[in-house]
Amino acid sequence: MATLMEPLHCSLYYLGLEVLSPQVIHGVQGGGLSYQDETAFRDHLEREKQAWARRLEGLGTEATNPFSGWDDWDEQ
Repeated sequence: MATLMEPLHCSLYYLGLEVLSPQVIHGVQGGGLSYQDETAFRDHLEREKQAWARRLEGLGTEATNPFSGWDDWDEQ
């Protein structure tokens, strides 16, 4: 996911924004597709929502993605 998002993240960084890693949730179903029974899916979804809530609580202290800055380039 990080490789897929890198062009967008780099663009945001060079605009002066700090970029955090994305929150990726696997196993979401809908639109007629299902990968597990409804009870297991609801349990999985609840765990993911709790993980998201924990991440939001610590968002202010989460490390941003490192990028090369202008000072990292030389004249050569």
